Amino acid sequence: MRNILLQLAFVGTNYSGWQRQTNGLAVQEVIENALAEITGEKIALTGCSRTDAGVHAEQFFANFRTNASLPADRFRLALQSKLPHDIMVTKSRQVAAGFNARRAALEKSYRYQIYFGKSPFLVDRWWLCPQVIDFRVLPKLTEMLPGDHDFSGFCVRKSLKHSNHCLIKQATWRKDGRKLYFQITGNRFLHRMIRFLVGAQIEVAAGKMSKTEWENIILNQSESRAKYPAPPDGLYLTRVKYS
Repeated sequence: MRNILLQLAFVGTNYSGWQRQTNGLAVQEVIENALAEITGEKIALTGCSRTDAGVHAEQFFANFRTNASLPADRFRLALQSKLPHDIMVTKSRQVAAGFNARRAALEKSYRYQIYFGKSPFLVDRWWLCPQVIDFRVLPKLTEMLPGDHDFSGFCVRKSLKHSNHCLIKQATWRKDGRKLYFQITGNRFLHRMIRFLVGAQIEVAAGKMSKTEWENIILNQSESRAKYPAPPDGLYLTRVKYS
């Protein structure tokens, strides 16, 4: 049995996230159904990450095992012919039998996009944010993010794990006119962690949360938690690093 790795890109607007579930159509389900048509087998994909409903991916990896005789590099075209326009297979290849797209990932990078205004051309791809903020505050907030921290205060409470520590390699903000970009790289991320991080920083920059509150959540010096996650529309998984 061969182990095939797919490199994907998708727009998450029409999906309930990556992982197959009972209450909506997931990206995983669409691809697995297409693979079943190609191979005649029941396929189980292992994705490199979970994504929330509406979140996008510029680079995503998933592997599956098959007895089909189709050459590994031919899965890309065969699969693409059966997929909708918002899911793209950019590469397919055979990998070692023990490779697991989720467990083998060393770090992941995400970008969050905010547009301060309204535009019909940016709907579902950006957070169209109506708030007035002080951009100068944001770089000071991100200074606390790199390193190993307990991010319990920046995730969905019911998804808390035994360990909620994440090692953040870098986090930066960049402004371009009305467009604002937040980029972050780490070894792992908790459920909705990036959206809570973005939402809380915008709250501080808008004067609705104090910098002290922000610091307390990161340092876990109080019971306070980030309250408002940024919407999923502006979040993109941009890079997954393997050894």
